[in-house]
Amino acid sequence: EYAGQYRVRPGDTLSGIAQQFSIPLQQLLELNAGRDPRRLQAGALVRLPQAAKDPAEEKAPAPDRAGTHHVVGPGENVWAIAQRYGVSPDDLLRWNSLSTSAVIFPGDRLRVRR
Repeated sequence: EYAGQYRVRPGDTLSGIAQQFSIPLQQLLELNAGRDPRRLQAGALVRLPQAAKDPAEEKAPAPDRAGTHHVVGPGENVWAIAQRYGVSPDDLLRWNSLSTSAVIFPGDRLRVRR
């Protein structure tokens, strides 16, 4: 039985995902039967067992109180962060010297106000 999913990021492996969520690799392989563990593609969804919790979600830092920076949390993207602060995604990209194809990750610190 599974209750969660994890979106694969570039460079992820099933063994790395198992370690990140503190679950046995064999259990992850069983939940994802039919998926070739040697050919994980970024963006694909991997099934997780019911009890799996991403440690990054529990430790996600809150935005700076001054409102000038935002620490990216799990599942966040530039558009959602821009909406949260009432700024345009283009401004957010410009303030952080990011291209439109840039990838952001949990823990990244972004400037949200100039």
